[in-house]
Amino acid sequence: MFTGWNELEWVRHLIDELSNSSIGCHVDGININNISYADDMVLLSPSVSALRRLLSICEVYAEAQGLKYARKSEIMVFKAGAKGYKTMPEVSLCGSPLLRVTSFKYLGHWVNENLGDNKDIGRERRSLSVRCNMLARRFARCTEDVKITLFKVFCQSFYTCSL
Repeated sequence: MFTGWNELEWVRHLIDELSNSSIGCHVDGININNISYADDMVLLSPSVSALRRLLSICEVYAEAQGLKYARKSEIMVFKAGAKGYKTMPEVSLCGSPLLRVTSFKYLGHWVNENLGDNKDIGRERRSLSVRCNMLARRFARCTEDVKITLFKVFCQSFYTCSL
């Protein structure tokens, strides 16, 4: 066990272990097997067996650190066009089977098995509409220049940044 480390240092060490394993998806010779932000992690794998090996690294690491995984862990299989798996062998983390989902929310954005973005764009559009309506109500008596500045600050930067 690594004493004196905070949670983010533990996660950083796990990310290093996963990245150095050379298990996962390879793009132009670069191993990409996890996308992580703070303690939120997505594992990427080209096969069930490779995913099980990545999960094993996570399990061994968690046990050594005295950590436990939250029950919110899920599995999603991306589809390539019309190709996809109808049935898939069970995959588990720390003895608990992972629920197979068709979409999940990661860092505020929806990811789905077809790689479509309609759900995420719809959410962004609704959010933009709410912000614009709030500005229109609260600042109806302001000059046009003020309204444009407020729109850029409260609406435009968030909307374009997410897309």
